[in-house]
Amino acid sequence: MSSRSVRVVSVTHVQPEQTAGEMPPAAGESGDDVVRLSFYDVISEELASKFLQLSSPTLPEVKLSRVAADVIKGQRTRTFLLRADQIRSLKRRISRRIAAGEPPRETASPVTAYVAIASLVWTSVVRAKPHDAADEAYLMVTADCRRRLRPPIDPGYFGNCVAACYARANVGALRRGGGDNGGDDEGLARAAAAIGAAIREQLEDPLGGDIEGWLQFHLSLPAARLTAVGSSHRFMAYETDLGWGAPSRVELVSPFARELVMLLGAAGGGVQVSVSLDEAHMDAFETSWFQTAAGDVTV
Repeated sequence: MSSRSVRVVSVTHVQPEQTAGEMPPAAGESGDDVVRLSFYDVISEELASKFLQLSSPTLPEVKLSRVAADVIKGQRTRTFLLRADQIRSLKRRISRRIAAGEPPRETASPVTAYVAIASLVWTSVVRAKPHDAADEAYLMVTADCRRRLRPPIDPGYFGNCVAACYARANVGALRRGGGDNGGDDEGLARAAAAIGAAIREQLEDPLGGDIEGWLQFHLSLPAARLTAVGSSHRFMAYETDLGWGAPSRVELVSPFARELVMLLGAAGGGVQVSVSLDEAHMDAFETSWFQTAAGDVTV
């Protein structure tokens, strides 16, 4: 390949590096306990199409399907940053609530950073929507199965080996707490217990079931009450250097599902949380997010 030829494998949103190891917040969008990086709308299909036409005009054009366009229509994306000390505090709060016996401690497992962040996301989404308190809400997360297979996959394997895990909890239970009644974290604790139980159940038999059955189950869930968490905070995108320096900002510009939440590892042990949600619910989500995370004590 000559030095002037270009092959496009993806399109991402990039900002020049400003401060090493830090993601620049937008002006006026930072708080004491949580930093909101920024939010904006990206017409990603149009941007990608124009870029490809300029760089590789002979490539065939693939248009986004109408189904996919309808799925993401009306969504907005906002990105938040949780520092490492806030994540530790969130884990402690959830663990204390579980230790107090609600939900019963025997139903819960040790609270990991992933479970704590997913619990914060899930409760904030549920509180942002006008669902009936008696309804059931669902959260889909993915669990790494590489070490769970027998025999285990070789450590040199480069690729995915994940299983979908579905947590379920009562809407009313997930709404409890959130910084609006004396800092009660029962909702967070119930979310964490449900997520942990779903992951444990799936990993007991990673290869159990069949793809047809999984797809039928997924499609049977009420879409308005299902949220998906993708990627992992262990994916350290900000440590990637392709020769022109580490990126100052990494974002998914093409959400491929409704209510998709993406996690990325950030500087100093922090985690970047990008949330794609219907525009009508985004402000309420943000309010709940800040109210709930504001209970953290910085250490």
